[in-house]
Amino acid sequence: MYKQRITDTAMITTAMATLRQIFIHDEAGEEPFHPAITQRLLIFPYRFHFENNAGLTAALATIAKKDGDDGYYFRYCIPPDPTSEFDGLWYIPFYAPTPDVPLTNVCFSPHGTWALMATYDDYGVLGGTEEFMDQLLDLLPNLTTQVMDFVKNMRDDPYFDFLLNVRWLQRLLVHIHGEEGARHIFHEAAVVYPEDTLEDGDV
Repeated sequence: MYKQRITDTAMITTAMATLRQIFIHDEAGEEPFHPAITQRLLIFPYRFHFENNAGLTAALATIAKKDGDDGYYFRYCIPPDPTSEFDGLWYIPFYAPTPDVPLTNVCFSPHGTWALMATYDDYGVLGGTEEFMDQLLDLLPNLTTQVMDFVKNMRDDPYFDFLLNVRWLQRLLVHIHGEEGARHIFHEAAVVYPEDTLEDGDV
């Protein structure tokens, strides 16, 4: 089987309920993680589809197969066209390519162990069960540092108004890494944390 479009209403309902146990909505930049998901990552760069990050794809597949998954569900968060080949919900085997369309989309485990959402801005958000994510980080420990590259890229992008978006970035990083983690990331990226704008000695 190369790919399978899911048309059964009950299967779609079950799959979406599984997804909502990880992402409560489809806006990656607006605090998407379910409160029960404590293992959260920002992936950068991540451009629209699985095959752009072969190492991550291989690691996810390796762990998922141990859990009995031979593939994953795929859906566009914003369908490109009602007649699009990939509109709706699809099941895609790990060996099959995902569609290469620059739109927000989400790939997720039928068992609810992981989910990965892509964005227009070359980053993704990834979360899952503690057991799954621990195994993933054992294989790819560098995933925890990609958020630093993301912040630095935003900081240095001449076409991105960093000062205008710094509060949004703070909220996103606090959502993913907690207050202490977000503050550390800002510090390591040589970016002033919004609450630390007063200089020493100011009242």
